[in-house]
Amino acid sequence: MAMLSGLIPLVVGLINRKYFTKGEKALLYLFAISPLFDLTGFILKKNGISNMLVFHIYTIIEFILISVFYSKVISNPKITLYIITIVVLFLGVAGFDLLNKLTLMDDFSTTTESIIVMLYAIFGYSLLLKNPIQSKVFAIPLFWFHTAFLLYFAGNLFVFIFSSYLQQHYKQNLFQEIWGIHSVMSMILYLLIATGFWKTKTR
Repeated sequence: MAMLSGLIPLVVGLINRKYFTKGEKALLYLFAISPLFDLTGFILKKNGISNMLVFHIYTIIEFILISVFYSKVISNPKITLYIITIVVLFLGVAGFDLLNKLTLMDDFSTTTESIIVMLYAIFGYSLLLKNPIQSKVFAIPLFWFHTAFLLYFAGNLFVFIFSSYLQQHYKQNLFQEIWGIHSVMSMILYLLIATGFWKTKTR
């Protein structure tokens, strides 16, 4: 269900792509590749092959594209330099996960990503408050994007923190039940991003 709902922002984004800024195009690329990674992971799992490498690679691409989005949204050379530095540091964390936890969830990477993206979103909210684009906040695409990322990564933070531990020390069915939180938060993310994509044509 979560995998299919990932097509919603892609479809809405493709319909409205002519209204997109450069930052929003980065998000569209993210939600264009997301179903491909989900499908690849699903096929590997069904065939008894570890799909952890797929998750590791996706986390890296996801963080880079979200960082590109925020660098374009904030559009400040100094902040962009900070974001580039953060991305480089994040790649170091992701590299550690790749080298040491290739057959497990990339808990260090996803936890680090969650904290950083939540900070991105909070900073994005503060810019909206200081420089309101229009009076009706629900009509602003950025409001929906910030909300989507804040809810998704906040909701999954503890799932990501303990994902590797649960994988190693508990039965697979228990891990799958807890991972269900991630599926629910993913569907919320997709719907909010799709709403933001839809709102681009009315600004």
